[in-house]
Amino acid sequence: MSFEELGELVAGFAGAFRGLIGSHVAMLAHGHTAKKICSYMET
Repeated sequence: MSFEELGELVAGFAGAFRGLIGSHVAMLAHGHTAKKICSYMET
């Protein structure tokens, strides 16, 4: 395996990992905002 191939592999893993973390954080933030809106509506 060449250095370029290894770099591409690492970049691919980093991209996938960042995508996973990003969507997870977005999901958490969305859920948190939804809860805030719901509690605001109830009062």
